[in-house]
Amino acid sequence: MRSSRGRKGAFVVLFGIMFVSLMAAGAIAIDFSRIWAMRNELQTTADAAALAGAVQITKPANATADIDTASRNNVGRNLVMGVPAVVNEVTPGQWNDNAAPNGFTAAVTPTNAVRVVVSHATNNLIMSNLGITAPTVKATAIAWAEAPISTTNCIRPWAIPYEVLMGRVNVLRNIADPYSRDNLTRPFDMVNDMNALRQAQASGDLNALRFSLKLGQNDNANNGQISDGTLVNGQPGNFQAVVLPKWWDFETQSHTEPRPQPGGNAYGDAIAGRNCYGIAVGDSLMTETGNKVNITVSNADKSDPQTAPYGVCESIVDAAQGQNVDLTTHGNCMNADGGVGVEIKAAFYFCPSSCQGRSKVSVTLLGSFTLEKIYPDGDGGNSPRWDKSQIVGTFNPVSDIGPVGGSSTTLYRIILVK
Repeated sequence: MRSSRGRKGAFVVLFGIMFVSLMAAGAIAIDFSRIWAMRNELQTTADAAALAGAVQITKPANATADIDTASRNNVGRNLVMGVPAVVNEVTPGQWNDNAAPNGFTAAVTPTNAVRVVVSHATNNLIMSNLGITAPTVKATAIAWAEAPISTTNCIRPWAIPYEVLMGRVNVLRNIADPYSRDNLTRPFDMVNDMNALRQAQASGDLNALRFSLKLGQNDNANNGQISDGTLVNGQPGNFQAVVLPKWWDFETQSHTEPRPQPGGNAYGDAIAGRNCYGIAVGDSLMTETGNKVNITVSNADKSDPQTAPYGVCESIVDAAQGQNVDLTTHGNCMNADGGVGVEIKAAFYFCPSSCQGRSKVSVTLLGSFTLEKIYPDGDGGNSPRWDKSQIVGTFNPVSDIGPVGGSSTTLYRIILVK
C-alpha cells in the first residue's frame, strides 16, 4: 500500500504556486482598476481644461495667453488621484467639423478651438514591486468654441434680410465690392465671418455692426447701412413681420401643425414672448401684411400696462416732444440691468425676388443681434428720418442651448469634439 505522505507534500507545493498566482492576478487587477480610475479622472481634467480654454475664445477680448491660463488653472482644480496632473500641451487652433475626427489644425488663426493634453505618472502600484515599469497615462481633449446651432427656440417674428448681415461682414473682412449681389448672398463662413464679428465686438466698433431697419416689404437698396452713426442716404432698409409658428418644416418636408395664425394678435404675442417657437435653417415663414407699427411697439415694451409683464424691452424711451427729440436716448430699449440693448434671436432670410405683401420666405441663417432702439413714434421732421417701430441693432454672435448641426449660424455652443 502506497503512502499518502508524498501526495500531501505535493498539495502544499501546488497550493503555494496557486496562491502566488492568485495574488499576482489580484495585484494586477487592482493595479489596472487604479489605472482605469486614473484614466477617467485624467480625461475629466482634460475635458474641463479644454472647455475652459474654449470659453476664452468666445470672449470679445480673447487672447492666446488667456486661453492658456484658463486651461492650466482648470487642470489645477481637477485633481487626479489627489494631485494635479501634468499639462503637456495647451494649443489653440481651428476645428473643421467636415474633416472629423482629424479636424484640428494647431497654431492657425482665426482660432475657434483648443486642444489640451495632460498626463499623470502612475505610482504606488503593486506591479512596481514586481519589477514591472508603471506606465504614464495621458488624456487628450479638443473643445470647439463655435459649434453652430441648427435649431433654436423663442424666435422673434422679425425676419432680417440676409444681405444686411453679409454687407456688414464683407466690409469688416475688406472683401472687394462688398455690396455686390454675389458677395451679399454668399454662404456664411463659420470661421472667418464669425471671427470678423468677434473682432468688431472686441474693438468696440459697434457702428460697423449696426443696422437700422423699418417694418415693411423687402426693399433694401442700401441694406440699412450706417456710416459714422448716420444712415446712408438718410433712409433705412426694411425687415419683415412674420407669422409664427413656421409655415413649412424643412426636416419633415411638411406643413407644421398648428398652422400659422395671421393677424396682429399672433404677431404681438410672438414679440412679447408669450409663446416660444422653434425654427431651423431651411424652414419657411409666412410674412405678415401691413406695417403693424402700434403692435410692434406696444408688445416690445414691458412697461406698457396693456402688455406687462411680457415684452422684449423693460421700457422704451420716448423722448419725442414735437420736433425737439433727444436722438441719443429716443427709442432706447432698456434692459433689466438698466442699460441699453437686449439680445434677440431672429431668422435671416433671402428673397430671390422682391417679397411683396404676404409671401413665403426661406430661413437662410439663424442669427442674433442686440436690439438697441424701437422708435415709439415718427421723427417729426428731423434729419436723419425714422419711422415709428423702426428698429436699430448691432449684429453679434451669441451662445445658445439648441442642438448642434451642419448649418452656419451666428448662434453657437461650446462642445467637446474629441
